[in-house]
Amino acid sequence: MYFADDFFAADFKEDPTSILVRFVQDIEQFIDDLIYGETLLKRKFVFRPARLKQLFISAWDELTKSGYIKDFIRVIENKCTKEVQRDYGLEGEQLKLKMSLIHDRVQKFLDSGTAAALVKALDAVDALLDSLVLAVGFGDALKELKQSFGLCVTR
Repeated sequence: MYFADDFFAADFKEDPTSILVRFVQDIEQFIDDLIYGETLLKRKFVFRPARLKQLFISAWDELTKSGYIKDFIRVIENKCTKEVQRDYGLEGEQLKLKMSLIHDRVQKFLDSGTAAALVKALDAVDALLDSLVLAVGFGDALKELKQSFGLCVTR
């Protein structure tokens, strides 16, 4: 599942890059499942206004099919050095805290299924995604689309 407990078997100090890569992959999978995998999550969210749903799906498909996520992962692997990780709180206990918050909020959403819980889960993702985008200078398109999704669902 997304942002799962097995993250916490990892060494947040020695192997933060693989955790950050998986974090980006989990964002992609989470949003894909929200818009396409309604059977998996057993949730249907109402977009307000309704016309935004297809616009969001088209924009999401454009982003994911363009290879953007793979490019973002390559940038993380190449630019997210130990110094960068330290400077942006992307290692050790700081990273563990951010991942724990995300895990807890996503779990609450999966348990409750409410739009309000979804918005809180997406907000928790922002804390880490914002730091990561600033650290590597890439990923704004993913960040903005994720934020747009949160703004479009009924609360």
